[in-house]
Amino acid sequence: MRKKIAIARLAGLILGVLFLYGGYSLAVNRDRTEAEFDELLERRPMEVAVDFSKCGVTTAPFRHSCSIHSVALCVKTPLTGQGQQSPEERLRELSATIVITDPNGQEIRRTRIDRISIYRGSGDDEIVVSGFPPFPAGEYSATIDVDGPVAALAGENTVLLAKYSFCGCERIGEWFSGVLSTVHYFIGICLLLLVAPGLVRHGFWRHRLREDEAPNPNSNGGSSC
Repeated sequence: MRKKIAIARLAGLILGVLFLYGGYSLAVNRDRTEAEFDELLERRPMEVAVDFSKCGVTTAPFRHSCSIHSVALCVKTPLTGQGQQSPEERLRELSATIVITDPNGQEIRRTRIDRISIYRGSGDDEIVVSGFPPFPAGEYSATIDVDGPVAALAGENTVLLAKYSFCGCERIGEWFSGVLSTVHYFIGICLLLLVAPGLVRHGFWRHRLREDEAPNPNSNGGSSC
């Protein structure tokens, strides 16, 4: 019986340590995923100053590093003044074509900026003007051809930038890893607390009885004469 208890105690210790290690691994994976996602949020495949107040063509490098998310094209500008007209209303007069090409000159993606595609973005000074569906990562070139300028933007410090679009579901794996990590930690701690008293009293294996539990060889169960 004591042998079975000792084996169970040792198994509980091993399982407790394994669960704690599993919780730690899941926590590390969660932190790494969170850091990678936050870095992706700040990544800008393209950021170039464009004068939208007159017709013209601008070319800029497009360093695309994520092939599973769509790309939003935003105009970043203070867009000050002009009475009661909102930034979106001012930009609705804008029309342009943006073409993404690979190093061989082959067209990869094409999109239009027009009054239908323009809406307010997540940033206070960012207006989403168009976008691209996902396409393979790589080094590309972007050509911005402004054919419908907005004269009111003359003198504005306008920047066209590209950023990755997210819906929030990307955080599910990170959240799930956090929950599993907590569960693993809880089970591991409970197992260690269960076996700790026995380990403190007897160690990993009880090799001999304590002196107060050892039978008395002089005792025959009755009184001696």
